[in-house]
Amino acid sequence: MNWAVSAKSGHLVYRDFDSPYAPLFSYITALPLWLWDSDKAIIALMIVVELVVLWCTCLFYRSTVKFHVVLIYLLLPISFVLTVLGGQEDIWMWGIALLALWVNRKYKNDFILGIALAMGLVFTKVLFVLVIPAVFIFVKDRVKLVAGLLTIGIPVLGILIWKSGFAFLLPIQQANDPRTPNFWTILNPFFSSIVHLGSKPLNWIGLISIPISTCLVALKFRDKIDFQDFFPRLWVFTYAWMMISQQSSLANYAFIYAITLVYTANLFNDKKSIIIFFIFNFAIIVQPAIWWNIGMPLFSHPSDLASTLPFFEYILEIVIVSCLVYYLRKMVKSPVLS
Repeated sequence: MNWAVSAKSGHLVYRDFDSPYAPLFSYITALPLWLWDSDKAIIALMIVVELVVLWCTCLFYRSTVKFHVVLIYLLLPISFVLTVLGGQEDIWMWGIALLALWVNRKYKNDFILGIALAMGLVFTKVLFVLVIPAVFIFVKDRVKLVAGLLTIGIPVLGILIWKSGFAFLLPIQQANDPRTPNFWTILNPFFSSIVHLGSKPLNWIGLISIPISTCLVALKFRDKIDFQDFFPRLWVFTYAWMMISQQSSLANYAFIYAITLVYTANLFNDKKSIIIFFIFNFAIIVQPAIWWNIGMPLFSHPSDLASTLPFFEYILEIVIVSCLVYYLRKMVKSPVLS
């Protein structure tokens, strides 16, 4: 609400007010405030956008997914609770990803695909950039892809630097703030002398590992599957790996790819997948609630886990990371996702 009010007042993002989002996100959320000056207007906007993205996903995959999957998604703890916990904007990212899939299916043109992907960087979050290196490796005409990205990116970047200098790099700096759950917070109670949560080297290890791992996935599937099957696979892999490898990851980030999992990963084809998926849903919702309730601790010694709630929260961190590893393997090994 504060960011939307600042945008509505004509203030310039990054220069006049801080924002963890893409340049135009705050201005979009400011639009309903002109009709209804209340934070409920933004909530209404989030609900509408989520329904639109869900409906478009349903239409896009209507040949392979039944309508009852929509009802399953709406009743899942992830979709039902994360909207309240602050994950609303994450589904916007999948909306832009779906746009990229649609233009690729319709036009088969990497220049237009680049334009669609650039929209994600302008309208949602800087996290959207994480899928682009692997897309660059995968597509046939990389020059056209880059040209499409630059067509949107250069004017926006130029205006940002002109008006606010390099303040637009603020969202990237937040990656230094340690959160849970991830690989590092699981190790920290036993290897705190080595892990050093909050350190910049640890942050760079996570950041560098993301394009390396996703580009390896792109090389594995290049010339073997088409973009329509590859991109949802890449989407889940990228942000699942991000949650594991980045010390600043939050359980809320599962909202980025929750709908993608439901629609494209054949989650309801066998009992094992169903059980793991519902365990994942439970852990994703309960872990952050407990973590915030006990003061957002970062355990640095086994004795920190002596109490019931900290120990249970730590176990949930392990469960979440284990489920993410399962989905990473599924995205790499499963021959068909949809």
